[in-house]
Amino acid sequence: MSPITSHLTYVLRYDVEIDAHALVDLRVVHLLSEYSRIHNNLLGYIEELESGEADYVEPEIEETDIHIEGPELHLVHVDLEESVRRRMIDVIVRMCSVDDETDFEDLTLLSFPTEVVRSQAISYDLIKQETKTNLRGRKVSVDTFEEVLKEIENRFETKGIRINYY
Repeated sequence: MSPITSHLTYVLRYDVEIDAHALVDLRVVHLLSEYSRIHNNLLGYIEELESGEADYVEPEIEETDIHIEGPELHLVHVDLEESVRRRMIDVIVRMCSVDDETDFEDLTLLSFPTEVVRSQAISYDLIKQETKTNLRGRKVSVDTFEEVLKEIENRFETKGIRINYY
């Protein structure tokens, strides 16, 4: 009589939700090519986005529709901080009140994976949109906003980070 052996195989399955819209803007599809299911799903999502882009119109928000309290801010400087542990590059913007130049606020406007920044150009539209989103709720004039964007461009150029202006 031979002993009966059984082998049990356990398969763990996780449902993962990915903000594919952010990945599309960062153009990281090629980094996911070794993960075929994620890669194929992302490509399908990109095709859906591209086919629906003509139908989508971004709603315009009137500045007068939003009541923002607090002092108006102006730009002091922009820094890039690279975190080796997190493997991220952050864009930190120091702003201060127009009325009180000792009232500083440091804001992290952008964060990109170091690998992405070194391997490909970052979309200018993404930089502009993320900056706009992360300054929402603060009094920042159009001129100051444009100055922030220009300084981010300058810091990226100094660090050798490419920007895609397509």
